[in-house]
Amino acid sequence: MNGSKFKLFIYGRSSANEKMIRNMRRICREKGCNAWDLAVIDVSVDPGPAALEKVFVTPTLVEKNRWRKRRWVGDLSVRERVLSGLDMS
Repeated sequence: MNGSKFKLFIYGRSSANEKMIRNMRRICREKGCNAWDLAVIDVSVDPGPAALEKVFVTPTLVEKNRWRKRRWVGDLSVRERVLSGLDMS
């Protein structure tokens, strides 16, 4: 995925959040990411990283690579929508 690093900010461990985490991990595996390319940050446990990234709403996915920084807010459980948003479809 061209050296992209992802941070998925969630609030709590709900079934919807678990589904998003599984979906993002599956996409990363399929697209050749390493396990450490996706960090899941639960802001109810550790709000510091969200403050640093200026994340005010969850769920939020932040993508960083050497060319750009992008973010998506909202449901990330639909694989096709995520792939399209990440320009991987």
